[in-house]
Amino acid sequence: MPSVFLIGGTGHVGGAVLDQLQTEHPDLPVTVLVRDEPKATRLRAKYPRAQTVLGDLSTGDVVTSESRRADIVLNCAPDITHEPAIKAALDSMSEPGRKQKGFFVQTTGTSDLYDEPTGSPDARVWDDMDDIKEIMNFDPNLTHEKGQSHLERRDPSIEHPVPLTTGAFVTTARAFNSGFKINTGENQFGWVHCVDLARAFLLLVDNALDSLNSNQPPAEPAGFPLWGREAYYYAVLEHVAFRDFIAGLVPPMHKAGVIGSIDVVSVSSKDAARVCLAGTQEFNPDMKLPPLDSWQIHMAVGMGVNMRIRPSRLTKLGWKPREVSIMATLDDIIPLYLAWEKALSG
Repeated sequence: MPSVFLIGGTGHVGGAVLDQLQTEHPDLPVTVLVRDEPKATRLRAKYPRAQTVLGDLSTGDVVTSESRRADIVLNCAPDITHEPAIKAALDSMSEPGRKQKGFFVQTTGTSDLYDEPTGSPDARVWDDMDDIKEIMNFDPNLTHEKGQSHLERRDPSIEHPVPLTTGAFVTTARAFNSGFKINTGENQFGWVHCVDLARAFLLLVDNALDSLNSNQPPAEPAGFPLWGREAYYYAVLEHVAFRDFIAGLVPPMHKAGVIGSIDVVSVSSKDAARVCLAGTQEFNPDMKLPPLDSWQIHMAVGMGVNMRIRPSRLTKLGWKPREVSIMATLDDIIPLYLAWEKALSG
């Protein structure tokens, strides 16, 4: 029987993917890369059929050996700074001694689509089929080599039930003691629920399993290859202006005592960078800017840019988002994040 090696299975996206795999393919052998034994124990308690192996993307020998053993590798962990491990996985899946080349799926971010962080609504909508030639020729020095939409809302992950971006929004608002937006805040994000994204993963896993079980080339149900260099898949439910997103986020943050004011202040991306994830409790306009390649800069810039996409490939494959709007989940996300933050701090 084919097997799956899942990287990032305790994370926000990976937890949703693991849940889908265990629900839809309960007998499929799945091995999950987990950073430590306590996390592995919690994961196996929820998913007794899953196997775990200890390590992370810095332990290249583990990634190599498990990728060599697996037929399908799903990487749901951050791709930034982990290119050697990703290359090791890909190389292991195409070694000459393998009976059949493996299948590899990776999720990543949208910073290759960033425009200037001005808070403007004027932006191009990128299509993963019509614009594939341009997408394939993005500057390789961009933070992410592939595009993917923002992810939000709670998911089945046992370790990270809210997405990484939640912390950036909360800590930045906390430092300003109010809501905030970059200039007018009219820039738009593409949002997709992580469970809907996991269902997109499942479409590809199903296609790979059919190929492996039949020993035939992968089917092309929509008339184009599902795998290969041009197999970029955007996933999106909706596009929401940042000012509208923040307007929905302010009430639960104020109710929880994160911010003292329900006002939404207009700031520059530089001001946001000075406080975003910096750990300060008070905004200091003279604070030194973080390094250009830091997460603080990356997140602060992201708050003022447009990320507008069209998921043509998945749509042609019959994928449709089923989950609710991001705006319907904000009241739940803030208390959940604050409880996680408190537990993390001890």
